[in-house]
Amino acid sequence: ELLGLPREWVAKRVGVDARTVRNWESPRYFYPPKREAWDLVEGLWRRADGKAAGLVEIASSAARVARERGVEPAPLMLAYWRDAAQWAKAHPEDGDAGMWRVENAAARLAADRLGGHGPAGPGRRGHGPAGRDRVRGARGVTDAPYLMSR
Repeated sequence: ELLGLPREWVAKRVGVDARTVRNWESPRYFYPPKREAWDLVEGLWRRADGKAAGLVEIASSAARVARERGVEPAPLMLAYWRDAAQWAKAHPEDGDAGMWRVENAAARLAADRLGGHGPAGPGRRGHGPAGRDRVRGARGVTDAPYLMSR
């Protein structure tokens, strides 16, 4: 769910129909997913988690350097894609338009790890897509500011 993968997309990737994926997700059925489905989701999760860790490291490093220089760090912009078409336009070399969902999951994970320390400071909300507040948090691993937008 955090990865935002539609059933149809997962089904196509692992060679089943969407109803089968729905059955895997349903608590009413004990119908274990194919190994390929687990491998797919675990691989995508690792990709999102790794990208989020990298974003947090960039934000933390930038904030530390700025403060060492006596300035308040500028917000880090986290890309958040509206749809597959927007992703494909920005990433023509990547043939998998479904990866925009993984990139969005990475941005949500990074924002969560940054702890909701948006441009207004600790304890405030970061700004999400279309200016809506998307992220809350009282504590995080860094005090680097961020914005989520695309």
